Formats: sequence, structure tokens, C-alpha cells
Amino acid sequence: MIRPLTAFIFLSTFCQSAEDRIPVTVVQLGDTVSFTCAFKYEQVYWYKQTPGHMMQFIGYVFDDLKVNDPSGTDGADSQSCDHVTQSPSSASVVPGRSVSLQCSLQPKNKKSQIQCPQEQQVHWFRAGSVEPHTGLNELPELQLLPVTVALSVLLCVCVLVIIILCVKRGRLCKYCRDSPDTVSSPHCESSENMDARADVNYTALNFSSRKVKQRQSSNTRGEQEWCVLQCESRAPLREPIRVWRGALSWLLAALALSLVLMVILRNSNMDHFTTTPAPLDLQTFHRFNVDCSAIYDMDPMEVWRALTLRKHIVEESDDGLVNLTSNCNVFLKSRGYNDVCLSQEEKTFPLAYSLVVHKYAWMVERLIKALYSPNNIFCIHYDEKSSDKFRSAMESLARCLPNVMIASKREYVVYASITRLKADLHCMSDLLKSEVKWKYIINLCGQDFPLRPNTELVNELTKLKGANMLETCRPTPYKSERYKYHHEIKDVNHEYKKMLIKTNREKKSPPHGIEMFTGSAYFVLSREFVEYMQSSDVVKDFLAWCEDTYSPDEHFWATLARLPGVPGEVPRSHPDVTAKMSKTRLVKWSYMEGHLYPRCTGVHIRGVCIYGVAEMRWLLDNGHWFANKFDSKIDAVIIQCLEENLQKRQKLLQSLADCS
Repeated sequence: MIRPLTAFIFLSTFCQSAEDRIPVTVVQLGDTVSFTCAFKYEQVYWYKQTPGHMMQFIGYVFDDLKVNDPSGTDGADSQSCDHVTQSPSSASVVPGRSVSLQCSLQPKNKKSQIQCPQEQQVHWFRAGSVEPHTGLNELPELQLLPVTVALSVLLCVCVLVIIILCVKRGRLCKYCRDSPDTVSSPHCESSENMDARADVNYTALNFSSRKVKQRQSSNTRGEQEWCVLQCESRAPLREPIRVWRGALSWLLAALALSLVLMVILRNSNMDHFTTTPAPLDLQTFHRFNVDCSAIYDMDPMEVWRALTLRKHIVEESDDGLVNLTSNCNVFLKSRGYNDVCLSQEEKTFPLAYSLVVHKYAWMVERLIKALYSPNNIFCIHYDEKSSDKFRSAMESLARCLPNVMIASKREYVVYASITRLKADLHCMSDLLKSEVKWKYIINLCGQDFPLRPNTELVNELTKLKGANMLETCRPTPYKSERYKYHHEIKDVNHEYKKMLIKTNREKKSPPHGIEMFTGSAYFVLSREFVEYMQSSDVVKDFLAWCEDTYSPDEHFWATLARLPGVPGEVPRSHPDVTAKMSKTRLVKWSYMEGHLYPRCTGVHIRGVCIYGVAEMRWLLDNGHWFANKFDSKIDAVIIQCLEENLQKRQKLLQSLADCS
């Protein structure tokens, strides 16, 4: 079935001629106007855009559309209800408590009588949260340890026994007093028992004449009783008192010990909750509420909404990754590294990656996660001039992931100099020494992103049967200047601080009669090619010759691929392998847009397109394995949608294979 195309009458992206400018037709109210879409599809949707308001659906047709009386759908009567009012505007709440917030949607034009449609929905988000929450009082469930329960019971028993002893002591006769020489023990006796005691001192007591309420007791005879102070030597009573006081001391000590242990366990338990929050509360990077499937299908409303959302830049500091990787178990679980499923083909075909990076720690982590497989191995070369936080994030990443290593030797990378090439060479040497017998190595930078999941990459690389995948072309006069003259690194007043400067001194011809070819810095090389390169004297001499050339990584690999006898050799007589033919990297240059590539929907930096979300379908359908460049500060939605697309395809392919 042919997918229906929704056309914008105001966007040249969806309906435009070859001209750069969008044609504008001016009509008066009541006039008839006809618009024609240059693309021929079975079904075309038309939308109307009033500046400052949401798009309006006009209708769909099979041929040309004639719109009568545009005033009938004037944007003033169908406003967007994106003015949100919250009451109160802000509120503070202690963890564990609840707070009530009221949110209402109102038209932008307060004079309008049109109310917002009832089907509008409001989603509440907690700061740093990944998904919308219906309630903001969700806390991690407390898990009581057996020791905590035992100490709690002991504490309660101690308190209960102490209360009982204190109550019993309070029942002593209030008329009894201690003397310095004796210990008085209260003993109440009746008149009948008094006569039987000869060694008793009697004391007359004067009772009040008023009526006294007598307690009801089974042993009360209803007669008046008097309290007799039996004064004996304190020797018989000293031992019981000593026992009572000793028991009380032990109970107080047990009570104090229980309290101390409870405080210690509580603090350690709170630390556990601090480092192990509930899954929804894990703060990683910002995610947008967009429908990536609709964006891939070029749904105009969703594409427009995504282009609007990307303007809300959310800073993703390197500290976030440092904090998350401080607890590796939490990091691995929250990012799904423990849930990777491998097909049988993936198990027998491990890949190696060389990552030369210098900023955006989260982008590096997302790049690794998109390509991650327990069988693959990654080498990270971070620039020596990178920030301390970025270095710490990379080191923590390598500590948590067993198949990620940091390059043993690192360079202070200068743009377009030999240092960029050496960074990849350092990782190559380390990867060859690893225990993983990888089949191919792929080099990446921090602004690359895959367009194929690991399962598809393995399938594509097995088809190479030992051949290499990289760009290698005969040099143009412009690119020949890069290696014909000597270049020097000099300090400059520029953001790079150091730059490669061309001199007037010509270089000698390449050693061993090597014929020069040019290409890009990106490659997919077989293990046999790398092993040959590491042991070849010709390659070592050629590397030394490239030391003072401009951007040597763009002619070093392209030339080596044509050397006679190299594994996966591309014969010198073979036609050029262009960037379009090589699947290693999809880069959109500004001077090729409108001819070879569609126009960039992001921004251009030094002539290279930083991709926008509207290019998602073009990127995925182009046939390349990786693309460059992406920047979360310019358009984070495209990165999120590529991640979701890769995850879905990986799970689908693994469900069809023998995955374990």
C-alpha cells in the first residue's frame, strides 16, 4: 500500500519545486484559490497554518485541492490551547508528603469565547524524571533487615521492663523514709497481726474524721489499717536492692546499645536508598514526549511538534554520568546493559570500536549503548585537553563496563594534525592485545551515531568476507596540496588554541613509490589488515612521512587500502570508492545539499550539517551504517528517535533468531 503523504502548503520540505524560495499566493476573503502539490501520491492531506496558531486540517483529495472562502477556517476561531496556568505557581514539599497543584489550559486570546477542547490532557513531570507521573509522592519501598527488626524488638522489651520496674517502685509506702543508718521497708499490717509481734514499735496515727473512699479488694476487711514502719537492720534488704539496681543498669545499657545500632543501620540504609533510587527516578538525560514512529512516517503534526520541542535545550552535564556510574550495579541495570540478548551469529562475530572523543560524556555513553554487545570491545581515547569531569566520566564508564577500556597512550589532539590519526592507532594497538578476537574494527568520534543495530552490522560485515569498507579516491588538485607541502603546529588566537599551518616548503615524494589516494578519516578494517599494518615497515615509513601533512587521516587509510598485498586490497586500477559508495559514514556537506542530499533541517557548523529530527527517515533509509554529526544541544530529539528505532529493530531481529 502506498503511504498517504501529508503536504504542508507552507513548507517546501514536503511540497516544493526545485527553487530555493517558497512561492506565496495572496488572496482576499471570499476568493477562490488553488494549490497544487508537485508530488504525485494516491492521497494528499492539506493543512492551513495561521501565524501564531496551530495548524488546521483542511481536507484530503486525490487531485488538486480548491479551497473556497478561507475565512471559514480562520485561525482566530480555532486557537491553540497551549497557554497553561498552574495554581500555585510553585510549591515546596518534604519527601513523603503530598502537595496539590491545579493546572488549567486556556486560549492565548483571553477575549475569545472559544474554550479549550475537553479531550486535552495534562501530564505532570517531576524534574529530572524520565516518564510522566500521575502522583508525585512515589518513594522507594523500604526493606527492613532482620537485624533491624531484632533490635527494634529488643528496644521495645527494654522500655517495657523499665516501665514495669518504675511502676513497682512507685507503689512503696509514701510514709517510708530512709535514714542514714537504716533501710526502711514498708509493711502494712492489720490490728490482729500487731499483737503477735513483740519487737515492734507502735506509732499512733491521727486519721482525718472525713469519710475516706475505700478500695474494693478481696482481702479488705472493711476496718481501718495503719502502716507500721518495721525498722530492721538494712543487711537483709541490701541484696534485693542491689539486684534490682543491677538489672536496671543492664537494661539501660541494652537500651542505649539498641539506639546506637538503630541509628547506624538507619544511616547505612538511607545511603543505600540515596544510591539506589526507584527506576523512574534515575536521572540520566532528558527524554522528550514524542512519537518517533510518526516522525519516521513524516506525520506533519508530529514533525512540527518535534521541531518545536528541540528548541528547549536541556543541559546534560558530565556530572550526571559520573554520579550514576559511582554505583556500577545501578548504572548497568538502569541503562539496560544486563538485558542484552545475543544471536548465535553475534556470538561468533565480535566487533571492536575505537572512540576518539573529547566532550559530551552522555553522548559517548549513548553511542556505546546503541552498539553494545557483551562480545564487542570498545577503546576510548579521550583528548588530553578534555575537562576533568569528562575524563572522570570516561574512567568511570570503563570501570563499570568490563569490555570498555581507556587507551593506554593518549594525545593532545590538534585539529587536522597527525595527533588525530595517532589516537586511533593507540586504540588499535590496545585492541589487538585484548583477549577478544574481534573480526572488524570501526572508528568513531563523539558526534557519530549508528544507523544499524548490532545484529544488522554483523550481518553486513560477514558479507564483506575479509574486505575493508572505506572511501578511497584519486586526489583532486585541492587535496593534493595537503601532502605536497610541509605543515607545522603553531599557537593561534582561536578556539582550538593550536592549529596546523601550511608552509612554502615542499615535501619529498612518498616512500617506496607509494601512490597517493584520498578519502575520509572513517574506516571499517578487518583484523588481518590491522595486524599487517602493525608489522609492515612500509606502513611505518609511510606513517612517518605523513607526520607533517594536513589531515593525514584522510589520505593515510585511503592510500593503505590500495597497497599491493595488503589484506582486503583495493586494486589501484579499481574505480574510486566514493563517500556515497562507502557505508562507513553519512556526512551531509552544505555544498552538496539540494543536489546530492536534501537540505539540512538542523544547522551547519564548518560546512557540515548537524542533523535535525526531520531527517530521520532520510538517515535510516539511505543505506549507511553510521552518520555524522549529531549534537544534543542542537537537536536531541533525532538522537532519541534513532535510539528507539535501533532498539525496536534489534529486538525484532533477535526474536527471529536463536537469542540467548
